[in-house]
Amino acid sequence: MKNQTIEGKIIALAEAFLNEEYAGDYFIVSNDFSADKVVRFYIDGYEPVSFLICRRLSRHLESHLDENLWLGEKYKLEVSSPGADRPLTDPRQFKKHIGRKIKVKEVSGNTSEGKMTNIADGKLYLESKNKKEVQLDIANIEQVKIEISFK
Repeated sequence: MKNQTIEGKIIALAEAFLNEEYAGDYFIVSNDFSADKVVRFYIDGYEPVSFLICRRLSRHLESHLDENLWLGEKYKLEVSSPGADRPLTDPRQFKKHIGRKIKVKEVSGNTSEGKMTNIADGKLYLESKNKKEVQLDIANIEQVKIEISFK
């Protein structure tokens, strides 16, 4: 970890823990380091993220932060799952949402909506409202959000 920023060290520590403890089944989808020493990690996985997983990662990070004083003595650490209202930011998240309705915003500004039917070979497949297959390049996707239905 030589020549890494403090943020880089903390991210690497979190990723290593998730890989070692959970064999890569869980992964970081976003993180935030604020100027007032608030550190947030959102983790997701191929299975639902439990409170236990979040707590274990949090305690692991806290032990290193406290021992090394990378952020000083006072900081705030939050570890959670992204929640249903946050966009999917990592293609690894897509597989567990196959069959759900999503809204996709492409880098070009175009949007598509429909049921996600597959993800393969760098493509995301949707079934549109009129039952036509839509094929999108993952590289051209800016944001994917789950359409929450209360029906």
